[in-house]
Amino acid sequence: LQNLLVQEAVLGGVFAVDQVVSGAGSIIIIPFALEILGRTNYGAWITLLAIVGFVGMSDFGLTSAIINPLAAAFGTNNRDVSRRMIASCFLALLLVGVLIAAGCTFLIVTQAVPVGRILGLQHPASMDVKMACILSLDLTIGAYVFQLSDVILATTQQAYIGAWADVVGQIVSVIAVLALAARGSHSMTAF
Repeated sequence: LQNLLVQEAVLGGVFAVDQVVSGAGSIIIIPFALEILGRTNYGAWITLLAIVGFVGMSDFGLTSAIINPLAAAFGTNNRDVSRRMIASCFLALLLVGVLIAAGCTFLIVTQAVPVGRILGLQHPASMDVKMACILSLDLTIGAYVFQLSDVILATTQQAYIGAWADVVGQIVSVIAVLALAARGSHSMTAF
Protein backbone atom coordinates (compact mmCIF):
# COMPACT_ATOMS: atom_id res chain seq x y z
CA LEU A 1 0.00 0.00 0.00
CA GLN A 2 2.82 2.40 0.85
CA ASN A 3 4.49 1.68 -2.52
CA LEU A 4 1.22 2.52 -4.29
CA LEU A 5 0.92 5.78 -2.36
CA VAL A 6 4.47 6.77 -3.28
CA GLN A 7 3.81 5.89 -6.92
CA GLU A 8 0.63 8.01 -6.94
CA ALA A 9 2.44 10.91 -5.26
CA VAL A 10 5.20 10.80 -7.90
CA LEU A 11 2.61 10.63 -10.69
CA GLY A 12 0.70 13.58 -9.21
CA GLY A 13 3.93 15.55 -8.91
CA VAL A 14 4.88 14.87 -12.50
CA PHE A 15 1.43 15.88 -13.73
CA ALA A 16 1.67 19.08 -11.64
CA VAL A 17 5.05 19.89 -13.21
CA ASP A 18 3.51 19.18 -16.64
CA GLN A 19 0.67 21.66 -15.98
CA VAL A 20 3.02 24.36 -14.65
CA VAL A 21 5.41 24.00 -17.60
CA SER A 22 2.51 23.99 -20.09
CA GLY A 23 1.03 27.14 -18.57
CA ALA A 24 4.38 28.89 -18.33
CA GLY A 25 5.22 27.81 -21.87
CA SER A 26 2.03 29.37 -23.18
CA ILE A 27 2.67 32.59 -21.28
CA ILE A 28 6.21 32.77 -22.69
CA ILE A 29 5.31 31.78 -26.26
CA ILE A 30 2.36 34.12 -26.88
CA PRO A 31 4.23 37.48 -26.98
CA PHE A 32 7.01 36.06 -29.17
CA ALA A 33 4.54 34.36 -31.52
CA LEU A 34 2.65 37.66 -31.81
CA GLU A 35 5.92 39.42 -32.66
CA ILE A 36 6.86 36.82 -35.28
CA LEU A 37 3.45 36.45 -36.92
CA GLY A 38 1.69 39.75 -36.29
CA ARG A 39 -1.83 40.05 -34.87
CA THR A 40 -3.80 38.86 -37.90
CA ASN A 41 -1.58 35.92 -38.71
CA TYR A 42 -1.35 34.96 -35.03
CA GLY A 43 -5.15 34.88 -34.84
CA ALA A 44 -5.26 32.73 -37.97
CA TRP A 45 -2.61 30.42 -36.51
CA ILE A 46 -4.53 30.01 -33.25
CA THR A 47 -7.71 29.29 -35.21
CA LEU A 48 -5.85 26.70 -37.26
CA LEU A 49 -4.48 25.11 -34.09
CA ALA A 50 -8.00 24.94 -32.64
CA ILE A 51 -9.27 23.19 -35.76
CA VAL A 52 -6.29 20.85 -35.75
CA GLY A 53 -6.83 20.14 -32.06
CA PHE A 54 -10.44 19.24 -32.76
CA VAL A 55 -9.38 16.90 -35.56
CA GLY A 56 -6.73 15.44 -33.25
CA MET A 57 -9.45 14.33 -30.84
CA SER A 58 -11.36 12.47 -33.55
CA ASP A 59 -9.85 9.03 -33.12
CA PHE A 60 -13.40 7.65 -32.85
CA GLY A 61 -12.80 6.56 -29.28
CA LEU A 62 -10.31 3.85 -30.22
CA THR A 63 -7.80 4.73 -27.52
CA SER A 64 -10.51 5.06 -24.87
CA ALA A 65 -12.09 1.75 -25.84
CA ILE A 66 -8.91 -0.23 -25.36
CA ILE A 67 -7.96 1.04 -21.87
CA ASN A 68 -9.99 -1.36 -19.69
CA PRO A 69 -9.51 -4.54 -21.76
CA LEU A 70 -5.79 -3.82 -22.07
CA ALA A 71 -5.46 -3.18 -18.33
CA ALA A 72 -7.23 -6.50 -17.69
CA ALA A 73 -4.87 -8.32 -20.08
CA PHE A 74 -1.83 -6.74 -18.41
CA GLY A 75 -3.29 -7.48 -14.96
CA THR A 76 -3.64 -11.19 -15.76
CA ASN A 77 -0.24 -11.20 -17.47
CA ASN A 78 -1.84 -12.33 -20.73
CA ARG A 79 0.81 -11.07 -23.13
CA ASP A 80 -0.70 -12.67 -26.22
CA VAL A 81 -4.03 -10.90 -25.79
CA SER A 82 -2.36 -7.59 -24.91
CA ARG A 83 -0.12 -7.78 -28.01
CA ARG A 84 -3.11 -8.50 -30.25
CA MET A 85 -5.09 -5.63 -28.77
CA ILE A 86 -2.19 -3.21 -29.16
CA ALA A 87 -1.51 -4.34 -32.74
CA SER A 88 -5.19 -4.10 -33.69
CA CYS A 89 -5.58 -0.67 -32.14
CA PHE A 90 -2.34 0.51 -33.77
CA LEU A 91 -3.52 -0.60 -37.22
CA ALA A 92 -6.98 0.90 -36.70
CA LEU A 93 -5.49 4.23 -35.58
CA LEU A 94 -3.08 4.18 -38.50
CA LEU A 95 -5.91 3.52 -40.96
CA VAL A 96 -8.14 6.24 -39.47
CA GLY A 97 -5.21 8.68 -39.48
CA VAL A 98 -4.28 7.96 -43.09
CA LEU A 99 -7.88 8.30 -44.28
CA ILE A 100 -8.47 11.58 -42.44
CA ALA A 101 -5.08 12.98 -43.51
CA ALA A 102 -5.68 12.05 -47.15
CA GLY A 103 -9.17 13.53 -47.06
CA CYS A 104 -8.06 16.78 -45.44
CA THR A 105 -5.10 17.12 -47.79
CA PHE A 106 -7.36 16.57 -50.82
CA LEU A 107 -9.91 19.12 -49.60
CA ILE A 108 -7.22 21.74 -48.95
CA VAL A 109 -5.26 21.19 -52.18
CA THR A 110 -8.37 21.23 -54.39
CA GLN A 111 -9.60 24.29 -52.49
CA ALA A 112 -12.89 22.54 -51.73
CA VAL A 113 -12.29 24.00 -48.27
CA PRO A 114 -10.94 27.56 -48.70
CA VAL A 115 -8.86 27.58 -45.52
CA GLY A 116 -7.20 30.90 -46.30
CA ARG A 117 -10.56 32.65 -46.54
CA ILE A 118 -11.90 30.82 -43.50
CA LEU A 119 -8.90 32.04 -41.53
CA GLY A 120 -9.33 35.58 -42.90
CA LEU A 121 -5.83 35.85 -44.36
CA GLN A 122 -4.51 38.49 -46.78
CA HIS A 123 -3.28 35.86 -49.25
CA PRO A 124 -5.93 33.15 -48.86
CA ALA A 125 -4.80 31.06 -51.85
CA SER A 126 -1.12 31.17 -50.90
CA MET A 127 0.76 27.88 -51.08
CA ASP A 128 2.25 28.71 -47.66
CA VAL A 129 -1.26 28.75 -46.19
CA LYS A 130 -2.10 25.42 -47.78
CA MET A 131 1.17 23.83 -46.68
CA ALA A 132 0.83 25.13 -43.11
CA CYS A 133 -2.68 23.67 -42.89
CA ILE A 134 -1.70 20.36 -44.47
CA LEU A 135 1.40 19.93 -42.31
CA SER A 136 -0.43 20.88 -39.12
CA LEU A 137 -3.29 18.50 -39.82
CA ASP A 138 -1.10 15.66 -41.06
CA LEU A 139 1.31 15.87 -38.12
CA THR A 140 -1.57 15.93 -35.66
CA ILE A 141 -3.28 13.02 -37.32
CA GLY A 142 0.03 11.18 -37.58
CA ALA A 143 0.21 11.41 -33.81
CA TYR A 144 -2.86 9.17 -33.50
CA VAL A 145 -0.64 6.12 -33.23
CA PHE A 146 1.37 7.82 -30.47
CA GLN A 147 -1.82 8.22 -28.43
CA LEU A 148 -1.68 4.47 -28.06
CA SER A 149 1.58 4.82 -26.15
CA ASP A 150 -0.21 6.97 -23.56
CA VAL A 151 -2.80 4.21 -23.16
CA ILE A 152 -0.13 1.54 -22.77
CA LEU A 153 1.76 3.64 -20.22
CA ALA A 154 -1.43 4.35 -18.26
CA THR A 155 -2.48 0.71 -18.18
CA THR A 156 0.97 -0.37 -16.98
CA GLN A 157 0.99 2.28 -14.23
CA GLN A 158 3.74 4.29 -15.96
CA ALA A 159 1.79 7.37 -17.08
CA TYR A 160 4.48 9.60 -15.60
CA ILE A 161 6.65 8.81 -18.64
CA GLY A 162 4.08 10.40 -20.94
CA ALA A 163 3.82 13.41 -18.63
CA TRP A 164 7.61 13.89 -18.71
CA ALA A 165 7.48 13.65 -22.52
CA ASP A 166 4.89 16.47 -22.50
CA VAL A 167 7.17 18.57 -20.29
CA VAL A 168 10.10 18.05 -22.66
CA GLY A 169 7.86 18.86 -25.65
CA GLN A 170 6.76 22.14 -24.06
CA ILE A 171 10.34 23.11 -23.29
CA VAL A 172 11.41 22.36 -26.88
CA SER A 173 8.50 24.45 -28.19
CA VAL A 174 9.47 27.41 -26.03
CA ILE A 175 13.11 27.14 -27.11
CA ALA A 176 12.08 26.98 -30.80
CA VAL A 177 9.88 30.08 -30.56
CA LEU A 178 12.54 31.98 -28.61
CA ALA A 179 15.13 31.03 -31.24
CA LEU A 180 12.85 32.30 -34.02
CA ALA A 181 12.24 35.52 -32.12
CA ALA A 182 15.97 35.98 -31.49
CA ARG A 183 16.63 35.67 -35.20
CA GLY A 184 13.97 38.29 -35.86
CA SER A 185 12.30 35.72 -38.05
CA HIS A 186 9.46 36.88 -40.20
CA SER A 187 9.36 33.70 -42.22
CA MET A 188 5.62 33.41 -41.65
CA THR A 189 4.72 36.82 -43.10
CA ALA A 190 3.44 35.16 -46.28
CA PHE A 191 1.14 33.09 -44.11
